[in-house]
Order: sequence, then structure tokens, then C-alpha cells
Amino acid sequence: MSYNVKRGFPVVVPVLAYDDVGAALEWLGRVFGFAETLRYSDEGGVIRWAEMRYGRGYLMLTEPADLPFADQQPAGGGPRARTVVFTDDVDAHRRRTMAEGGLPVTEAADKPEGLREYDALDPGGHVWTFSQHLADVAPAAWGAVGSSDL
Repeated sequence: MSYNVKRGFPVVVPVLAYDDVGAALEWLGRVFGFAETLRYSDEGGVIRWAEMRYGRGYLMLTEPADLPFADQQPAGGGPRARTVVFTDDVDAHRRRTMAEGGLPVTEAADKPEGLREYDALDPGGHVWTFSQHLADVAPAAWGAVGSSDL
């Protein structure tokens, strides 16, 4: 495995903190369908760092103490970020999430920007949005300015 972006490694990779990285690895794989690609354990066998894939997407997991500014909490104590994952069938993904004990917090719904999405929480309190592309819709048609074309 190489972190070489010229060979296809993603240029943006979220790093999420979990109190128990091993349990998060198992949960994210079983409930959301991520595949483990790498793990680093300390001398005592505790997993300190791990990496996972979902399609072409990539995710890194660590302990809260290993994040910069770990001692600072956001105002109100709520989540600081949300991770969006694109999937081929958002309804099937939500059914799987619920069947495996996941915590969906919204129903799947069509959005004006041409997506179908639902939101879920993981045991670490992270917010996840699972999204399915339905149609190409010009940003101006749903009130945005600019372009998200890649």
C-alpha cells in the first residue's frame, strides 16, 4: 500500500477518532460495509490506527488523543463534521444499516440537487450521510452558485 496520490491514493481522507478503534473497525465493516485495509497495534495489542475502504473512498481511524487539539471541544459539544459516502443503492444500504443495529437518524429522501440520502450515527457519535446519485441537476436549479463538477 502506498500513500502516493499520483498512483491513485485519495487526496482527501477523513480521519475519525474512536475510543475503541478495534470495535469501530468491526462496526463500520459489519454495519456500513467498509473493508479494513490496514491496522497498527501497540505492544499490548491495542489497535491505535486503522484504515478502511468503501469503493474508491478511504477512511482512517485513530484514538481521540492522537488528534490535534484533542483537548478542545466544539461549542455545544456536538459533532464537528459529517462524512458523506456515495453508494449505488441508498435504500438497500439503509436497510442493511438497520438490520445490523446501525443508528439511522433520518429516512432516505430525495434532495433537490439530484441525490437520495439518509443520515446515521456511529457508536463514536460521528455523523454519516449515505448518498446515491439520481440525476445531474444544475446548481442554479436548486439555488446554489458555482459548480461542483470534477
